[in-house]
Amino acid sequence: MDENDKRQGLWKFFYETGELKAQGNYKDNLKTGDWIYYYSDSTVEQRGKYVNDRPSGLWKWYFDNGSIWREENLRKGQEEGAFVEYDRDSNIVIKGEYVDGEREGMWFYRTGDNTEEGLYQAGMREGEWKHYHPNGQLSYKGSYVQGTPDGKHVWYFENGLKREEGFYSMGVKEKNWIKYDMEGLPY
Repeated sequence: MDENDKRQGLWKFFYETGELKAQGNYKDNLKTGDWIYYYSDSTVEQRGKYVNDRPSGLWKWYFDNGSIWREENLRKGQEEGAFVEYDRDSNIVIKGEYVDGEREGMWFYRTGDNTEEGLYQAGMREGEWKHYHPNGQLSYKGSYVQGTPDGKHVWYFENGLKREEGFYSMGVKEKNWIKYDMEGLPY
């Protein structure tokens, strides 16, 4: 602490049990430069830079086994640029871009064995979105306007035949929806 009771220079923070929890620099009571946060077993949890007490630039988060969990770019404390999240086996589970803190452009998600992809515009789903079965076969496709389902939406069985189809008009189901059996016959 300086004569004005402001934090200056390198600071270290510890868990109650004595292990290092975080370390980084302060300038006039504001976090600045490189900071590292640790799990209680001393492995790195996350690392990145601060500018005027706000996370900025590339931040990396780690699983407790040391493998990368997330890489994100920040500007003035909010997401800006590429974002990637991994599972414990280093497979990509989320990938996309942020603009001014909002999801923008093409995004990819993997949940279990299923994947989905589509566009965001100003943080909302826009245009056609697709989901895929574990075998790579299309599971769903449908269109969105400002985050709301709109137009034709179709779901498929793993064999590629339609399971259900119908139309939305700005989020409201319209017309007759059709369900199909495993042989592709409507019922």
